[in-house]
Amino acid sequence: MIENRSTKPISGVDLAVDFYYDFRYTRVAATAILAKALDPEMRRAVTFAAAARQGTGGQAMRCLATRIQYLDGTSESLTPAR
Repeated sequence: MIENRSTKPISGVDLAVDFYYDFRYTRVAATAILAKALDPEMRRAVTFAAAARQGTGGQAMRCLATRIQYLDGTSESLTPAR
């Protein structure tokens, strides 16, 4: 579920996905472009497909948004929530 708490429509999200396999984590970066921009104060379920690097295998255990891209061409870096 993505909720837009900004004042501008969101057009994309950069992600960091952690895969776990054989007692190790591997982080993969991905960019997801939203087919329909998410307007301010709206929320919507969004499905992302991010694959582990070849030979990594494993299951996606954690997914963090690292940057928000806005429809006006600007973007904002995010720090992980704790």
